[in-house]
Amino acid sequence: MNEFVFDCAIERLSAGAGSTYLIHGEAGTGKTHLLRSTLDAARRRGWTCLYAAAHEYDRDIPYATLRTLVGVLGHSTVSSDPSGVTALLQSMTDSSPVVVVVDDAHLADEDSLVAVTLAARHLAGRPLLVIFASRTRPWMTGERLFATIGHLVSEQARTVLEVRPVEGQALGGLVESVLGAVPDERLTGYLTERTRGNALLVRETVNALHTAGALRIEQGIGYLVDDSPPQFSRAAALLHRLFPRDHAVRVLGRLVAVFERVDLDYLPLLAELAERSLGEVRAAFDSLVSSGALVATGSGWYEFGHPLIGELLYDEIGPAERRRVHAAIAARIEGTDHELGMPALERARHATEGAARGDTVAVTVALRAADRALRTSPRAAARWYGRALDLLPRADAAAGEILRRQSAAYWKGSRPALAVEAGRKALGLLEAGSSRDRTVATMVHCHNAMGDPQSAVDLLVSEVEEVTDPTPYFAQRAAMSARLGDTDQARVLAATAWSQVRESTPADQVIAYTYLGQIEASVGTFPNALEAVDQLAILGTDERELPVGTRTGALESAAHNAATAGATGRANALLTKAGEAAGLAGFGNLGGQAVLARALAEFTAGEWTAASETIAREAVHLEVLGYAQQSGSPAWCGGADPHGPR
Repeated sequence: MNEFVFDCAIERLSAGAGSTYLIHGEAGTGKTHLLRSTLDAARRRGWTCLYAAAHEYDRDIPYATLRTLVGVLGHSTVSSDPSGVTALLQSMTDSSPVVVVVDDAHLADEDSLVAVTLAARHLAGRPLLVIFASRTRPWMTGERLFATIGHLVSEQARTVLEVRPVEGQALGGLVESVLGAVPDERLTGYLTERTRGNALLVRETVNALHTAGALRIEQGIGYLVDDSPPQFSRAAALLHRLFPRDHAVRVLGRLVAVFERVDLDYLPLLAELAERSLGEVRAAFDSLVSSGALVATGSGWYEFGHPLIGELLYDEIGPAERRRVHAAIAARIEGTDHELGMPALERARHATEGAARGDTVAVTVALRAADRALRTSPRAAARWYGRALDLLPRADAAAGEILRRQSAAYWKGSRPALAVEAGRKALGLLEAGSSRDRTVATMVHCHNAMGDPQSAVDLLVSEVEEVTDPTPYFAQRAAMSARLGDTDQARVLAATAWSQVRESTPADQVIAYTYLGQIEASVGTFPNALEAVDQLAILGTDERELPVGTRTGALESAAHNAATAGATGRANALLTKAGEAAGLAGFGNLGGQAVLARALAEFTAGEWTAASETIAREAVHLEVLGYAQQSGSPAWCGGADPHGPR
């Protein structure tokens, strides 16, 4: 693969046709070089170019990678709704072709990946070229990349490209471009053995050999001088040029590697951590910038010109020293929101990375970070709950409740499979009570949304002896039985639930009425279905009884059941209220039911074109988010959130 690999994509883009690619390969094989060459070609044509290199810390900060992307154009805020990102990119393509590049996408936060993936799918007919670069293939890295980029690219369509190590003539050409001479056979063999064809390592090893006087050039051919040439380590070869012998510069580089990115306001803190004068740190910082080790991102931040630089420096520190430095950073910046401009979740990262297992203060920090992230990014919140679990003392009684909250966050974040996994772990720890009931309800929603009603029934049957209030269980079992074709049992279970539902708590009533509405609509008893709609509408507007997240779910369920029963006007009115509540909650469309309600209402009203467009548009979204379309059922039937924003 060479720098001309995307020439055809550029030509198609100039003709108004967009495309999406993934390039993958190990670090240093030339992915970033290829991306920059493509961006340069696009800029020469006057096109809009957005570039972001993701970092490890991005995973815990919602829309971090996306903020870097749009920050190039001076946008200070990013919509927490993926449709807002699609609208932004669509408006950009109105005036010129757009190239979007996400480097090291395997490190990006999932919200950014979802937003860019959906934009690429929805804008497939627009002049939009999207390129992701990753060190691994999307179907080998688990849920995150498989559920996003994996839906856009395929090897069969030749939109997945592997950057392989250089060898043979390609290696010789690379050496010649660096050294100005063709390598002889011995030098070629040395470089092949030491670098395994890693393009970046080849370049820097040649530079290191040349600096050490271990090469000679005669008549345009490069030779090794000695029979025993220097055996540079990977780190030594890559860092020799940037950190020749200046200890102060290397110390500063290691500290920057802990931060991963810094701005000039960090210099006093860096001087304190390095135990050096501010003047020394300023000089070292300028040295890193002038050598290209640090580059400005365009939004006031500086980061390493290549991720490998930071990784190698970070590895030099050692795990114990890393923890100490993170802890020192956390202690120094505590309460300094405005001094450094460091986002709250980034501060929380230092506090948790600097803590040992059993540090209850750090556990509290992680839980607060999860709560902070939950409104805009339930998926990021789930990761923070995971970090709290990692720090929790072993066999701590709080683990079950944290797992319950993690399961709920995954459900709100449209990751039903992960929600089920966390829920199973929670059930292994929770005693009978409301937390256990909530966990079961969440897992039933997930099984239902993924098209697995049998697993939902099995779970409900196994938990019947543990349940505090069996009413929502009866309602859920009734709906699942109906989906499995056992309408007689569904009617018996539904009748039992109806007889008890008014004695349940408001939160349990939301669950019960949600599924009672589904079962009654499915067996054709529409007056009962509309009674469930009425009760959900009352619950969804009662601010005294329920948190806003639960009210959002109640209203979405009411709209879905109303649309299923043919009450189009009622469904539309409820959808409006549900949208208002979702805006306050920070999330909505649980299980895809709001979208389904919209499509059903449009179809029932005879607005078939609008219904088709809604289905086509949102099917992409729901596919990316992990829901299954069910044969013989309305579609992605979810359920109300049983326990609000937490």
